[in-house]
Amino acid sequence: MRGHFFFSTVFIAVGLAGCTQTTGVAPATPAATAAARSTSTSEPAKATRVITKGMEGDEILRRIGKPTEIRPMESPSGHAEVWVYRRPAGTESGLTATTVVQTPVADPLTGVQFTVPEPSYSQETRELIETTNLLMFDGKLTEWTRTVEAKRSFH
Repeated sequence: MRGHFFFSTVFIAVGLAGCTQTTGVAPATPAATAAARSTSTSEPAKATRVITKGMEGDEILRRIGKPTEIRPMESPSGHAEVWVYRRPAGTESGLTATTVVQTPVADPLTGVQFTVPEPSYSQETRELIETTNLLMFDGKLTEWTRTVEAKRSFH
């Protein structure tokens, strides 16, 4: 019995030693380590999309792309225009009361019948559209506004 225990222990020890092998794993190179550091999650992913007042128009185009629409504005003291950016901002859905239905009921004590107004619900879907307006004056960003509007549909 003692010999059986010895062989079992040796068999388990050899088996576990095989589990620690690292065959098939390439050693880390300095280039791989640098690449892993550059894709770190500690850096903001969209830092290049940030715009600030006073930024030149060509830099804005590089960072966030072409506007959906450009509207010229009259200005006595320089060239002004509004750059309009529109993008989908998501969808929302839920139940919305769309009509009122008169439901007949009877008073349980008196037996008198009458109607009670109750709301009737429909599924509503709202498609959200974000609009950003950039006021460009003499080729530089001076102000901006952002609005979100919803296009509603019922099912």
